[in-house]
Amino acid sequence: ITEIQAALSKSKKASTPEQAISHLQEVQPYLQINSNLGGTVLLELAIALWQRNGVCDEALCGELLGNSHVRRDVQLLLKNGP
Repeated sequence: ITEIQAALSKSKKASTPEQAISHLQEVQPYLQINSNLGGTVLLELAIALWQRNGVCDEALCGELLGNSHVRRDVQLLLKNGP
């Protein structure tokens, strides 16, 4: 958990989407999409990917809509963009 929280913190301080994505993808294999922490980290990854690519990762955002911890934030992201 500490490594995941550290990656999340580093991603929020990253100066580019690429840096944020790099930090978050390091811990992605350890995340549970329906947990609070996993959903939060994957939401940050979805935002960084959208910022880098200019388009929403619909598969990831679709999965995150099933997470009650971040559903509202995902809905806002889909409505307003990153």
